[in-house]
Amino acid sequence: MKNYHVPFYGKFVSTESVSLPKGYFISENKKEIADKLLQHGIIVEQLTESVELKVTSFQVEKIENSQRMYQGHLTTKISGIYKSGERKIKAGTYFVGMDQPLADLAAYLLEPESDGGLVYWNFFDRYLRVSQWSRSLNEFPVLRLMQPKYFARKCVEKF
Repeated sequence: MKNYHVPFYGKFVSTESVSLPKGYFISENKKEIADKLLQHGIIVEQLTESVELKVTSFQVEKIENSQRMYQGHLTTKISGIYKSGERKIKAGTYFVGMDQPLADLAAYLLEPESDGGLVYWNFFDRYLRVSQWSRSLNEFPVLRLMQPKYFARKCVEKF
């Protein structure tokens, strides 16, 4: 038997951080996002009635696509600014609470500037521009709830 010494290159150093929200809202017409989260084992709920809440949105200002393929993708990075304000959140809107076992994974997947989330792997590409050929950029399709609030909701069943 021979021992090998292998250098460890897995030390993770944060270059940027954001405050975790109490939850994320996803429009009721974006079921494929909710389904993707359910595939990862994340608990997803739906509002059973409309509610007015203060939320934080992310306005996309820049999209960068990699020039080389990585695991079959031209990965995406976005940057922009956060804005807070009151919004009417409609009944049927999906909610991902951060009081669940996979909360860290949910945040990693849903944060717009995450280095390996759903934006990076092109899952949100169709939502970032106003239209396929437009240069105008949309608001990111996930809203953040920063203060705890109670509202009526029910669990979404897998698929």
